[in-house]
Formats: sequence, C-alpha cells, structure tokens
Amino acid sequence: MDMIFEKIKNERRKNLAFIEIKKDLKIGPLDLKKEIPLPLFIKDIEKGVKEKSFQNNIDLKLISKAIFYLLGINEDFLYAENYKEYLKKMFKDLKKPIIYLSLNTEDIYDKFFYLSSGEKLGIKDEKIDYLTGISLEDIYNKKFNDLNQEEKSSILKIIISKYEKINDKKIKPYAEYKLARIYNMSKNYIKSLLYYEKALENAPEELKETIREEISQVEDYSFIDSAITYINYGKNEKALEFLEKVKETYPNKDLLYFLKGQVYRALGQNQKALEFYKEALKINKEKEDYHNALAITYINLNQIEEAVETYKKSLFYIKDSYTIFYNLGMLLYNLKDKNALEYLKKAYSLQGSQELYSLIESLEN
Repeated sequence: MDMIFEKIKNERRKNLAFIEIKKDLKIGPLDLKKEIPLPLFIKDIEKGVKEKSFQNNIDLKLISKAIFYLLGINEDFLYAENYKEYLKKMFKDLKKPIIYLSLNTEDIYDKFFYLSSGEKLGIKDEKIDYLTGISLEDIYNKKFNDLNQEEKSSILKIIISKYEKINDKKIKPYAEYKLARIYNMSKNYIKSLLYYEKALENAPEELKETIREEISQVEDYSFIDSAITYINYGKNEKALEFLEKVKETYPNKDLLYFLKGQVYRALGQNQKALEFYKEALKINKEKEDYHNALAITYINLNQIEEAVETYKKSLFYIKDSYTIFYNLGMLLYNLKDKNALEYLKKAYSLQGSQELYSLIESLEN
C-alpha cells in the first residue's frame, strides 16, 4: 500500500521544515540538543514569524504535531528515534494527542498520517485502529476511480483488518456495521449478513433501526448465495430451504426461478423444474444457462422435439454460443438429422477439438 501513498507523502513532506537551535536547551521535560533540528509545519513557522511568537520560546505543541505527522509519513529518517523519545517525555499517554490531531484536521490524508504515527510508536489501541479504518475508507471512496484493482484490494484488506481487531464493547458494533457494509459492497452477502447480525446484537438503539433496514435489503442476496453454495455441494433440499426464504421484493426474479429449476431438476422433479425455467425465461431471454437448462429438462422428460425447438429459439437471443450449437448439433445427430452438421460446424468454429473435428469429418463423408 505504500506505493499508493508515495506521491502524496512526497508532496506533504514539502509542508515541513526543520529549524536549528543555536545551543542545547531545556524546555519543560525535554533536553533539546543543538545538533538535532526540530520539525515544524511551514505554515506554523510563517505564523510564528508574523506574530513574533518564536522570539522568546519554542512551542512544544507545534513541534510535537510535526513529529507525529513526520512519523506517520515515514519513521525511517535520521532523527526518528530522538523524536520518539521527545514524544514519550512530552505525553504520558501518546494515544490522546494522536486521536486529537486526527479529529481536528479535515484533510483525509493528514488524518491518516497522524493515525499512522501510532503504529510507528508501537501503540496498540482499538480506537486508533477504528479511526484508521474510517480514514482509509474516506481515501478509498475519494480515490476509487484512480485506483487499480490491486490497489483497491490492498486498501480494503487493511480496512477490514483494522475493523476486525476491535473488541471494545462501545466501538465493536460500529466496526461490525462497517464490515457488513464493506462486504455488502463487495457482494459477499453471506459475510455481510453475518456482520449485520453481529452488529445488531449490541448496537445502540439509534443504529439498530438502520441495521434492520439494511439487513432486509441484503438478506435475500445472502439466501441466494447460500442456496448456490448448497447446490454446488449437491445439498439440494438445503438449497431449497434458502430459496423459499427469498422475499417477493427480491429484484432478480429470473435468477431465483432458475435456481429453483436447478434444485427441482436435481431432485428428479423435472416437470416442476420445467415451469421454473419457463418463468425465468419470461423475464430474461438472454441467459444461455436458462435456455440450456430448459432444453435438458425436456430431454429428461423425453420431449425431444420441444428440446430441439428450445435450442433453436435460443439462437434468436444468444449469439455465438458453443454450448447451444454443440448441444443442438449432438441432439440432432442422435436423431440422425442431417442438419446436425451445420450446428456442429458452428460449434467447432467457436471451440475446436480433435473429437469434434473427427465427428464433423465422418458426417461430411
């Protein structure tokens, strides 16, 4: 992820400057050495010069602010260890200034750099993790169109890891809610629903209603995903249980009907499967799988002419489908229909194989 921020880091380093002190100084808890320059934001230097506030003292708050920022950008610089010691002497609890600085800047990158200093200082704190997750989400959303897929995945992985660390009872429901939304956005509906339900258990009342509304939107997608998983494992009765839970408001009705068709066909209830495939095709005629499933079901019912007609009709909606051409060609071949050759040739032109070539050659001869 460092490469994503490298350009920003280089730009932001230009906002900092270093001042040298003429002699060793004792200021508060710090013993400042003249050979160690002190970082400051250029805007703070300009303000101090204008207001003449640097003439009599050095403001340690401004120094510490610049140090936190610098560590957030890069901990590997010449005076990093000295600066860390300065901060440890200035603050009993380093978490507080980090959180304060991050909450008191509007810039999304500055927020992230301040929060990143905590890790560089060896601080483990769930509130900082949570705020870092929020900060990275803001950056992700703002820069979404500029990021490639690898960069998006890299940022999301870190965001998720930050939220998953949260165990603090006050923060955890909010972190789980954010995880639910991330997985929802990623179309991982099963995990999304899991985190929504976790968040709902301990969320404050003002958040619960929002969570309930979003659960109602995502749970149908989760039921569909669960059904597909069970279908793939051959557990069709279990798949049907989830499909029956899908509400009437679910928008992708064609997929729902198709999956019900798949389940009933696998259970040997071909007539019932047939009706669901037909319903799916009424809604969406451009799905190759729907046409193919309907034709296969007709074959299972020994309604061969209907299967042939289904494949032929599908060609009005599906162009250049190897599966349709091949299955139709083989169906006609088994019926000893001379038109089989035409469709098998079209299938071969899309996806050649030695076996298919040999079959075509034998038909031509």
